[in-house]
Amino acid sequence: MDKNPYDIADLIIRYLQGKLTPEEEQDVNRLISEDQVLRKLLDQYRNTTEVKQRLAFLGKLDKEKAWKDVIKKTGHVAPKTKRIWIPYAAAIALIAAMLIWWRPTAQNERVVNDPSYGYANDVLPGTAQAELILSDGKRMKLGETRIGVNEHDGTQLVSEQGELRYTPTEAKNTEHPLVNTLKVPEAGTYRIRLPDGSTVWLNALSELEFPVRFSESERTVYLKGEAFFEVAHNPAQPFNVITDGGEVNVLGTAFNVDAYATDATTTALVSGKVIVKAKSGKKAILHPRQQAVANEHAISVQVADVEKITAWKNGYFHFRHDGLEDIMHQISRWYGVKVSYRSKIPKENYGGTVSRQATLAEVLEMLKDISGLSFEIDGMTVFVTN
Repeated sequence: MDKNPYDIADLIIRYLQGKLTPEEEQDVNRLISEDQVLRKLLDQYRNTTEVKQRLAFLGKLDKEKAWKDVIKKTGHVAPKTKRIWIPYAAAIALIAAMLIWWRPTAQNERVVNDPSYGYANDVLPGTAQAELILSDGKRMKLGETRIGVNEHDGTQLVSEQGELRYTPTEAKNTEHPLVNTLKVPEAGTYRIRLPDGSTVWLNALSELEFPVRFSESERTVYLKGEAFFEVAHNPAQPFNVITDGGEVNVLGTAFNVDAYATDATTTALVSGKVIVKAKSGKKAILHPRQQAVANEHAISVQVADVEKITAWKNGYFHFRHDGLEDIMHQISRWYGVKVSYRSKIPKENYGGTVSRQATLAEVLEMLKDISGLSFEIDGMTVFVTN
């Protein structure tokens, strides 16, 4: 049987899929009878449902191009004498290698072709998506489509068009207050209207824990990540945001809380007045366009760049005097990509504005123009080179 390795790989794929002609089946059966290792490998692959699904995708690929990409990524090139003939068991390895290198990119629906800038591929921006964890532990995926459910105390929950709304009804007796958690993954954002009418925007990789009914004396929520709050005014019922870095107390106002860092929380006030407390007990009162950075020991108050801080909530990136690593952290969260630095990056600051609805390639082109750095996109990884 005088075939090149790509033909052998194609033959084996179609054998595992049951798509051989009678003549081809005879060829494979002859190979199996002559090679026990090959027979065992084929039996393992043929009896695995996941592998069958992956092979269905692999059958659509250009095998020779895939193999060249495998060589390019691994850096291994076989001598010419060995390329002429590959043992049959090695053809299985060829298939496995192509599956490993091609599958992640192909299965991510946000990875698309880049027809404009010359990147290996492009990545679509994040979307309105979240996971809601109910009081009984049940988990619900939220997006743009309408979903409705009732909590055990009768509270009505409706999610649609990127917003989750809570509508309290006559309360049923419950032994303990019911608590829900809204978790937003990377490449996501979501808005929630709490039972008191307050609205919270959650940024990517953030979560908010809250009761489905607030007590008569206070309103308390717990935040990880970043959120923008518009709190319904109620002097008799103060609103508290608890983070790992401290606490924010308000009556009714608009403010942003960045608690991505585990050792500090940054609170920026847009309107109204808030009290920021550090874990040490130190406090600071903020007025509009001020921000407080609170850690375990101290609080520092500064002038806030409100436009920059709230840009994510308004649908765009706004960089001003930002280092590249800080910029790439924002990009990584919104596009769900990993960032790898291939060389030392200069400690310079950059500025620019771009819509968060732009594709990853469009954002990187903007960064390329202002920084002079080079970027590559490989699946869901961005490589940065000085």
